[in-house]
Amino acid sequence: MAADQDDIYFGVAGAELQALADNLPHPAWIAYADGFIFWFNRRWYEYTGTTIDDQRGWGWTSTRHPEEIERITAVWKQALADGKPVEITFPLKGRDGIFRLFLTSIVPVRDASGQVVRWFGTNVDITGQVVIEDRLRVAEADWQSLFDEMQDGFAIGSVVYDAAGVAVDGTIVKANKQWSFLTGLPPVIAPGTSLVQVAGVAGEQLLKAFARVLESGVSELFEAHIEELGRWLEIRAYRHSPTQVAAFFHDVSERKLAEYEARRAQDNLLRVSRLSAMGALASTLAHELNQPLGAAANYIAAANEHLKRSSDPEKQRLQQLLKSANESCLRAGRIIRSMREFTASGRVTKTSEDLKEMISATIADFLDDEASDGLMLEFVCPNGLPPIMCDRIQIEQVLINLYSNSVRAMATTEARLIKIDVTARPDVVLIRLGDSGPGFTDRSPEELFEPFWSTTDVGLGLGLPLCRTIVEAHGGAIWGERGDPDGACFVIRLPVDQDGPQPPST
Repeated sequence: MAADQDDIYFGVAGAELQALADNLPHPAWIAYADGFIFWFNRRWYEYTGTTIDDQRGWGWTSTRHPEEIERITAVWKQALADGKPVEITFPLKGRDGIFRLFLTSIVPVRDASGQVVRWFGTNVDITGQVVIEDRLRVAEADWQSLFDEMQDGFAIGSVVYDAAGVAVDGTIVKANKQWSFLTGLPPVIAPGTSLVQVAGVAGEQLLKAFARVLESGVSELFEAHIEELGRWLEIRAYRHSPTQVAAFFHDVSERKLAEYEARRAQDNLLRVSRLSAMGALASTLAHELNQPLGAAANYIAAANEHLKRSSDPEKQRLQQLLKSANESCLRAGRIIRSMREFTASGRVTKTSEDLKEMISATIADFLDDEASDGLMLEFVCPNGLPPIMCDRIQIEQVLINLYSNSVRAMATTEARLIKIDVTARPDVVLIRLGDSGPGFTDRSPEELFEPFWSTTDVGLGLGLPLCRTIVEAHGGAIWGERGDPDGACFVIRLPVDQDGPQPPST
């Protein structure tokens, strides 16, 4: 470097400034306002192996890669025109002929009036840094790939506290694809977006667990149910940092379903076992009750014969009562025999029956019961109903059971009303029996058909299940509905007798 050139730039303190610039750990240079480079520091010559004569002015292009010269020159000229600092990255050839990547930073030096009088540039070797960054990017990509391919969901979240230090909401700062699949939530729930609002009940559960883990520092294992997706998750959360919680999410829906099915099978097995025992008990009771019922019928017949020879003024009334008692005994016997045969074989003996006449006769029996005192009963049934094929005794018993349930349900109701409505469709008839009682309250109508489920302390919970068994054995169906507007309503659907006499067309 020529002494006069040094003096021109460095001035009186030239030696000190030159020593400072020459001892920079990376190449540096100075140019005039028009971009003519007139000085390079010692580190520049050590790296490039050039001289001032080689590099002065625009000779520096010899150390640039031929494919980069046009781009570098354009950037340099634009900086000269704008008078603004600029940074550019490009390969710089060393004295060994190998190009290494450098970050070049150029700043203008202005005089007191603000005019650019010099440009100062530095070249920092960033080859090692770029290699490290490339490796980090590859490692990040590999990690992200493994992160997203995990079979379990994974998320990192933080908790939002209010001024009183109470956990009020949370955010998800990072999560893998499986987390989104399992929870139905986005991989990032940004600050300001409510985790509770986005995730609902499951979000509240996550927030409480995350807050506990942050406060205690102890990992926690718990389960959450994502109702919208019908999915159960086992979640293990641990403190990731003083302000963040990391959690693994494992899908245990199949296990939960298997456990539910196992409990259901066990409940069904227990129910079948109890029903089998009740069936055996019913068969035994039917056998044992036949004898006292027969004896009662014989006593009634003997009393009737004795009454015939009596001159009691109430003779006719007493004979009518004995006749009714005898008919009730015979009816009870027929019911017991029918139910015994049904529980033993599951089959029914069907005959073609007039539904309107059968319901009317059953209603008459209803009204003879003392429990029907003060009861209003409406019976709506069109003329010309097609006959049905059924075991009359069993269908009557279904109607009696429903009627008795309604009467008991309205025991404390002031206005007691039972309405029976029959409608005909092409292949079936529908019998609707509704009441003005309290209805099903908070219970599902379907629950009432579960064996041993009763709304009273005295019931066995077998009446409605038996009704359903009988109706389904007839090829029909029975279900419960909420009354309109109040009370309970049961609907029986029975097939018509296609071979019986049909009603006249209208």
